[in-house]
Amino acid sequence: MTDRIERAHRSQSTGPTRARRAKAAKQMSAPRHKQASPEATQASALATKKRAAQRAGAEEAQPAAPRHVGFKAQPAARARAADLVFESLSRAILSGEIAAGSELPPQRELSAQFDVSPLVVRQAMHRLEDLGLLRVRQGGATTVLDPGAAADLRLLQLRFALAKPGDALALAALEAQALSMLQMLVLVQRRITEPEILQLERLVNDLHEGQPFREALGFRLKFSELLSRATRNPLFVQNVRWWAALMKDLEARTEGGGDPTASPRVVSKSFYYALIKTLREKRGAPEYWLKMLKDSFDWTEAQPTHPMRQKPAAKPRR
Repeated sequence: MTDRIERAHRSQSTGPTRARRAKAAKQMSAPRHKQASPEATQASALATKKRAAQRAGAEEAQPAAPRHVGFKAQPAARARAADLVFESLSRAILSGEIAAGSELPPQRELSAQFDVSPLVVRQAMHRLEDLGLLRVRQGGATTVLDPGAAADLRLLQLRFALAKPGDALALAALEAQALSMLQMLVLVQRRITEPEILQLERLVNDLHEGQPFREALGFRLKFSELLSRATRNPLFVQNVRWWAALMKDLEARTEGGGDPTASPRVVSKSFYYALIKTLREKRGAPEYWLKMLKDSFDWTEAQPTHPMRQKPAAKPRR
């Protein structure tokens, strides 16, 4: 029994050794690869380089995959040209130069007039159609629609974008903004709190006495925004922000400081302190603002660009 165990141990210990020896002998007996000559090595290297060059050329020939799937970038020059055509046509329509009901020339004729491609004209006309300024019929005439009949708020923004400081539309904005303040003060007087009144007083305290209206635009817009929050009505808050954006845009396009939209009157601390007093007492705020409106309207109506100063159109002779 002991002999069998010893033979088994010798077999296990020598088994791996025998296997390694057999593997080494097999490798020694296998034929060795013949070393390649220098000419063959050089030819192989040239073939490898040729295949790499072919692969690189194929990759360059293939167009690069777009980074944004489904988005085709428009050349800047074409986009700018479409904006210019859109601005020119919309200005002519809104000003009445192109009357409502009239038909625009064919797209090819317009493209020749603007010296752009028909595609650029088509893009501008699609934008005008989306705003309700044109009715485009496929294969038919393009008709100008009445701008006053459109109910798209974007049209009002477009009017202001095309307006010049001091023209009739800018004066109309001043009047409409002043009237919206009157409506807002009815609610502010009922709902404003003492902390909000103190915030208004701090704002007026920091105001420079005698500052021109145009230079005090930031103060006026901030004062209006604080009042709008006191209404507890989100529509008034949004309305004030909308007016603020329009007024800032008009002021930004003012050149040389000679903007007739800016009233020559100065901002008076006493006026705003008196208004705040009426709010604290919960009476008389709308009436106090209404007195200021009379002076404001007297000034806007005296401007040469105001509609009341325009002469009525002459009646055609029969």
